[in-house]
Amino acid sequence: MAKFKCVNLGCDNFDKEIHFNKIKWIFNKLSKNLEPDPPVICEVCQNPLVFIKENKGMCVNIGKFNSMNERDKKSMLTKRAKTHLSKRQKEEKQHYKEQAIKNYFKNGQ
Repeated sequence: MAKFKCVNLGCDNFDKEIHFNKIKWIFNKLSKNLEPDPPVICEVCQNPLVFIKENKGMCVNIGKFNSMNERDKKSMLTKRAKTHLSKRQKEEKQHYKEQAIKNYFKNGQ
């Protein structure tokens, strides 16, 4: 979602955030920036709106598993294997139960 604001001092929308869901962007070779096409215009004063850039800061992503020591890696993998095994055992038990019910009614008729 793109955020814009009006910079006209006499406008009622001055410095208010205006949100747009669908904006078509083009690259301006002169300013070397992305710009909306067609330009977004204020509904009140008919001046072009200014895009508000969000400063998200620096984000460093390091793999959690790779940064763990051997003991923590082992416990994480063991826990994952146990949950997977218990889920699989429940599915197999349900499958065999359904097969037994089908066979019982098939042979009973």
